[in-house]
Amino acid sequence: MNSHVELVSRYFVREPQVDGFFDAYSCSVQYVVADRDTGRCAIIDPVLNYDEKSAATATSSADALLAFVRERKLTVEWILDTHPHADHFSATA
Repeated sequence: MNSHVELVSRYFVREPQVDGFFDAYSCSVQYVVADRDTGRCAIIDPVLNYDEKSAATATSSADALLAFVRERKLTVEWILDTHPHADHFSATA
C-alpha cells in the first residue's frame, strides 16, 4: 500500500454511527447517521405519524429521533428523504 493511501485510510476514513428507529405503524425505518468525531449527523426518512381514522398527524416518531439527538449532543446538519414515501408522511418539516 502506498504511504499516502495508508495516511488517508488511517486518519480520514471514519465509520459513521448508524442508529435505526423502527416505526411499527408504518413498518418503516428512520435513521440517525452521525460522525463520531464531530457530532454532526443526518436524520434519514423521518416519519410524521398519521391516523387515518381521525386524519390527525403527530410528531411522536420525529420527537423520539430528536430526543436521541439531544441525548447524544449531536448537531443535525441534514434531514434527508431518500424517496417518495407511499407508506408514511415525511416529518422533514
